[in-house]
Amino acid sequence: MISKTAIFERSAMSDTPHPPRRTFHKSSDDTGFDSAVESLEKSLWAPIERYFAATEDEQDVIALMLANIRAPSTRREYQKDLRKFFVAMTGCEPNIDSVLEFLHLTEKRAVAVVLKYKALLLAQ
Repeated sequence: MISKTAIFERSAMSDTPHPPRRTFHKSSDDTGFDSAVESLEKSLWAPIERYFAATEDEQDVIALMLANIRAPSTRREYQKDLRKFFVAMTGCEPNIDSVLEFLHLTEKRAVAVVLKYKALLLAQ
């Protein structure tokens, strides 16, 4: 009986040529590589709103959402509820950054945040 280790040993099939191991040229001058890395790092910090940047009146997402509600009393209540949500979950008043961060959460994470807020409300 042939053992499994004997089959997988490098010399097990001595009649089969093994390709030589690849060696990579190490250059003392890596300026091409360094410039590529630098270029990639710069692109990470580049603004992503190059073509679709929000205008000043589009910055406040909550105001845009509330503007579509006709009844003033409903608009006020929604505004209060959104403020309470952001203050409870972020510790600060809703602002452009916190609202956009919430809107960029994955659906799963957003639902988890809302359920956590619901638990806070039920505990009161």
